[in-house]
Amino acid sequence: MTVPALSIEDLRLTVRGPKSDANVLLGVDLEVGRGESVGLVGESGSGKSMTLRAITALAPPGSHVSGSIRVAGTDALAARGRALRRLRGREVGLIFQDPRSAINPTRRIGDFLLEASRDAGEDLAATRVRAVELLHGMGIADAERRMSQYPFELSGGLLQRIMIASVLLPRPTLILADEPTTALDVTTQSDVLLLTDDLRRAQGTAMVFVTHDLDLALAVCSQVAVMYAGMIVEIGPAQELRRQPRHPYTIGLLASRPPLDRRLSRIPAIPGIPLAAASFTSGCPFLARCPIRIERCQRELPALTPTAIGRARCHRSAEIASGSVSVDFSATGSAAALDDAQ
Repeated sequence: MTVPALSIEDLRLTVRGPKSDANVLLGVDLEVGRGESVGLVGESGSGKSMTLRAITALAPPGSHVSGSIRVAGTDALAARGRALRRLRGREVGLIFQDPRSAINPTRRIGDFLLEASRDAGEDLAATRVRAVELLHGMGIADAERRMSQYPFELSGGLLQRIMIASVLLPRPTLILADEPTTALDVTTQSDVLLLTDDLRRAQGTAMVFVTHDLDLALAVCSQVAVMYAGMIVEIGPAQELRRQPRHPYTIGLLASRPPLDRRLSRIPAIPGIPLAAASFTSGCPFLARCPIRIERCQRELPALTPTAIGRARCHRSAEIASGSVSVDFSATGSAAALDDAQ
């Protein structure tokens, strides 16, 4: 049996605050196979980035993490010292939102790319050749000259490509990408993501891709997990999730996308504001914003149960699948009384 690139079970994260501790993750379960790409999608505060940080022990100081995280079978939560450095540098590659904050501005690009290989005692000449080839593969012209330049001499798009190349160079088991193209223009964003995905597939590397953009996740990833209030509320194959969502939140996110084939006087939107995990107490976390809620939703947290296409955390997912209940946010809004729900 093949060991998955990443296996997370009941991941919980509590962050220490000035007055009281705050829950950030409330039991995340996720598995990413070798070479698979999984998108984590959700509004701000849903726990996407904190999930990535927990994997590499980068949660805020004083945080309490529980559950299980295994990278290629290795217990990531137990890693310390040299084992943790190897996990971050060799097994797991991290791509951050802003490359200028992640690349040392006082060092040349070549030094940045070869740093991990130098620390590991590898053949630097051979690694340098691979680095130049990888930069070419990322669409960077005159890659040899770029190796001798400083970060301030390059554009944001080039720096992000170099950041991605630095992650791919050690051939990691897993890439964690935290909104890696947010600061780029749409054309550059598309080019960078396509190149990254091609190189990732060629190396057989798995990826967890965090984004606010559901369409982007559906286009880039083989699986998509939708997060809300510190937990996964639906997960399934990307294209199946696009066609047959089973959770009202996923349906609302898909409906909120502006169509390209027609004009709308008003773009549908999910009413209300997202619930932070720290504010969740009981019942369904999506309760206040859900147009099909029933009394059971108020008192019982739905389990992440199997559906025909994946798993969903909704008491009414079977009814949504059968078509016996329709999710229409414009009909009831967030102010509908529980007694009025069908």
